[in-house]
Formats: sequence, structure tokens, C-alpha cells
Amino acid sequence: MTLKRRRSIRGIISMILFAAILGMAAPADTQGAEAKKAVLGDKKKPEEKAADAEDGAQADEEIKEDAAEEDKEVKEEVSEADGETEEDAEAGGEAEENLSEADEESSDAADDGAIMVPVPIYNYDIANVVIPTSYSVALNPYELPIKTKDGTVSSAQVVSQNYGIVNKSTRDKVVTATFTIEDENAGKIVFVGTKEEALNADKDTFAVYLSVVPADDTGIKIDGSDADKDTSDEALSNVTMNKAEDHAIVLSEGESQISFKLSRAVYEFGGSEEIVLDSEENADEMPVLTGLAADSGGITAFTFDGVMNPKADWSKLTKGVRISVTYDYDNAVGDEKIVEGTGAIIEK
Repeated sequence: MTLKRRRSIRGIISMILFAAILGMAAPADTQGAEAKKAVLGDKKKPEEKAADAEDGAQADEEIKEDAAEEDKEVKEEVSEADGETEEDAEAGGEAEENLSEADEESSDAADDGAIMVPVPIYNYDIANVVIPTSYSVALNPYELPIKTKDGTVSSAQVVSQNYGIVNKSTRDKVVTATFTIEDENAGKIVFVGTKEEALNADKDTFAVYLSVVPADDTGIKIDGSDADKDTSDEALSNVTMNKAEDHAIVLSEGESQISFKLSRAVYEFGGSEEIVLDSEENADEMPVLTGLAADSGGITAFTFDGVMNPKADWSKLTKGVRISVTYDYDNAVGDEKIVEGTGAIIEK
């Protein structure tokens, strides 16, 4: 298309040049007449001369207009030819894109011929941390004798049962207990950081030293026996433990935390249970709990302890203290360090 258009433009230009040459080469007799007129002089009347001059000027104007029109047509033809050249270039670019897309489709067709092999991972992760379901704690400023659930009698100023935590999971766990302390006497109770502060406070200060004391590393008993895979959450509300008093966590109004690391329990695949290859079976339902971690590594315990200002008139208070306990747990990383002398407390 482009080559044909350029030939037509050259043809128009040639015709214009040929017409100009013809105009320059006037016939011989016409030249003779003009020469004769120049020698003899112009015999026309003034009116005729003026008319001839006007006709000549009009003819010149028509020639100029014709030349301008032809030049405009030539320019339009050239512009159209350039536009078509750009269109041809765009068409060439589209053709290249089509070829590229064809190559990609060919590559996709080759990929479609591959055989995909799904490879599942058969594993299991059972999370089962057992915590106490009930708590019994009392403030005893005048050291009255109080009998606990296990039959013992205590006259301590803070009397509490001992509470156990057991890990029956398939992985080691870090268990964090959060204690929230709230004074129900509109802030009249002052929580202090040491026993001495509470015991030496003046008579007008309702001072309390309250703490969480973890179990030491000598072991934990439930009704005189070791905890096992069947230990229930009710049984963990009253366990026997020895206190690691040197590692007590002081409780103040607001939140306080303590974290334990507990070893994973022992699981086995029971009976003839097995996984069929290429199946989508849930492996979590197949392992069977057979026991807790050895050496009491899967159980820990804690209790509440403290002292109160014996000189204060505690009868002026109509309410006590509210303790809220929440538990969170996560998989142990493996680099946790246990505080020496405790069964499971993690160093901070």
C-alpha cells in the first residue's frame, strides 16, 4: 500500500513540472506576433488596453490559485502517505506481539504435558494443657485457724490451696499465667513489695504483701500419687507441693505474670491404626496418650502466699480482694532456661 501511494505523488509532481515547461515554450507564431506588436506599437484604444490589463491580472490570480490548490493536494497526499506508513508500523508491532503470544502459548502447551505429583506431609500436633477449674484463697489478718480441702489447718495470713498445671500435648509448651489483682474497697488496700513493708506499716495503712510461689523441683503429688495421663482438671485444684519461696512473684494491683516450661507427653499409635498413602486422613485422631513426661517434667504447681499489717483495723473494710487468673500457652522454642531450684519457672 505504501509503495503505490508514493508513485501517485511522483506522478502529480511530474505533471506540474511538464505543464510549467509547456508554458515556457510558447509557439513560434505567437512569438512573432508579439515581436511585430512591439515594433509597430500597440494600436489599441486606452479602454481596450485597460480591459486587457485587467484580464491579464485575473489570469495571473487564477494561475496562483490553481498552483496553491495543487500544492495543497500534494501536501495532503504526502500526509496521508505518512499516516499510512505509521499504520503499517503499528501493524508490524501488533504482528510481533502476536508472535510473542504464540510462543508463550506454545510454552504453556509444553507445561501442560507435565505430570503434577502432590506430596502431602503427614504429621500431628495435639495441644492439651490442663489447668485448675476452681480456686480457694483467703486473707487472714488475725491468723485464725482455717482448715483447707486436704484436711490441713493453717493460721497463715494468706491461706491458699496449691494449684497444678499438666501438659498432655505432643509438644513442649510454655504456659503463662496472668494474675489480675483488684481491691474491692475503693483503693484502701496498699499492695507492697516486701513482707517487711507490710509488717512495719502504721496502724492506718491497710498494707498487704501478696505473692505467687512456684513449686520447687522435688515433685508434685495428687492424693499422695504422681500425676498421670488420667489426671483431671478438678484434681489440679488441690495438689501437694513444696514451695520455692526464694522465687516468689510479687503481685501488685493490676497484672502480673509467671511462665512455666512443661515437657511434652508420650504418645503412640494405637492398635492397627495406619495412614493410607494418598489419603487425606487426619493424623491427629490416631496417636494415643500413654503417659506424661518423665521425671515430672510435664507438671508444675503454684500457690498464693503473703502477710498483712497486723496493726491495722481490718474490720473497717467491708470487702476483700479479687484475683483473676488467665492462662496462655504456646510451643516452646527450645532455648528456654529453667530457674534453678524450681520445677519449671522460665528465666526472664
